[in-house]
Amino acid sequence: MVQDWYYWKKDDWGSQRFDSSRYPDPAAMISQLHHKYNLHFMISVWPKFYQGSKYFKDFWDNNWLYKQNVLDKRADWMGYVSTFYDAFNPKAGKAFWNIVKKSIYSKGVDAWWLDATEPDIVDNITNAHRMELMTPTYKVAPRLILMPMPWPRIKPFMKGKGRQIPINASLS
Repeated sequence: MVQDWYYWKKDDWGSQRFDSSRYPDPAAMISQLHHKYNLHFMISVWPKFYQGSKYFKDFWDNNWLYKQNVLDKRADWMGYVSTFYDAFNPKAGKAFWNIVKKSIYSKGVDAWWLDATEPDIVDNITNAHRMELMTPTYKVAPRLILMPMPWPRIKPFMKGKGRQIPINASLS
């Protein structure tokens, strides 16, 4: 079974927390899926943070977020100012994994759909403008990061689960 986006509270994108009004006991729900229905549970995990969400300030203060969209006060399609974390920064990746581990993985989730690897800071903009919103990055010029972005997003999850990663990427 796959839980796509919006399992969090409406204004808390980035918290990686189940909305308790709709998911009063996510661990029990997932356990029931496993044991009663013999199902596995996959959940979408976005690298996006709403301004004011639970972990936004920590990521902002550590310079782990792309800041320009927030400085421009541009809202997403849901009406909230947001941005994405810089997946090329290993400290940001580790911090993001730790949030997911505590808030989602600990509930019994079997797999992740690591969504929005582009990252989709704003819809329907030119690549040039998207690169401006993703500047600066931790390690590479923004014109180079659109295609390799999935690798640094996946890496902390693989390391966090204690799995060996067979590829020795130059982006480590």
